[in-house]
Amino acid sequence: MDEPVDTTSTVLPNLLIAGVQKGGTTWLHAILGSHEDVFMSRVKELRYFDAFARVRSETAWREYLAHFADAGSYRYRGESTPGYCWVKDGDSPFSPARPRHDTATEIRARLGHDAHVVVLLRNPVDRAQSAAHHHFALGRLGVETPIWGAPTRLGIVDMGFYKRHLSAFRRVFDPARLHIMIYEDLMANPRSFLIDLSRRLDISCRSDWLDGLALYERLNSREFVSGRYRGDGLTYRGFSGTDRNRLAHLYSDDVAYVRALLRRNVWQEAR
Repeated sequence: MDEPVDTTSTVLPNLLIAGVQKGGTTWLHAILGSHEDVFMSRVKELRYFDAFARVRSETAWREYLAHFADAGSYRYRGESTPGYCWVKDGDSPFSPARPRHDTATEIRARLGHDAHVVVLLRNPVDRAQSAAHHHFALGRLGVETPIWGAPTRLGIVDMGFYKRHLSAFRRVFDPARLHIMIYEDLMANPRSFLIDLSRRLDISCRSDWLDGLALYERLNSREFVSGRYRGDGLTYRGFSGTDRNRLAHLYSDDVAYVRALLRRNVWQEAR
């Protein structure tokens, strides 16, 4: 019997890094986990909310909450799953052929209105290219497999439709608790990026904390993943300049949406 979990005395997570894939979530998970007011799950990518079957299982919910059982003394209790910022829609040729799965609504239903969601957005063309190399390094794509022929379950193309994904989060989350940030800002000045995020979350950002961080350490870089998982010296050749141009056209509405939302001319060269 899948008995409902009594959450009245249960420690719930209240901080989710929801995306995007290849957008700096591993780095941010590690950095926030070093803050005195923040507990980040020891396992990254718990992936509870990104699967239709899991969010309807009380057993899976109980297992998910177990990751935060010892985090009650922290102001923020968080996890990072970049696939959360991906509303799967079977009407899209690039999305898995399954019923629409709205992770934003699922998160809001389980965690309530107090949860904060951080979304790191990256130039969607660069993100797709980086994701293709990442999945190649993990053995999920062949050397010359084009992104257009990649399994839709990988979301290489579909995750870049930011308008669809962000609209879902904006429908159910208070703007004060939905923090949409830019990966390129992080890369340009990680210290300023963290100061900004700390202000949004209303946590301290003391210089002694910042000074002790490996701000410029890149985690899960292409070179690291390839060396760790492949080791055969092969290089992915399934992404061309033509693909970049096609993606830039495909994502034009999404880039315009983000620019209007943030009131910034981000990704001036989204090609």
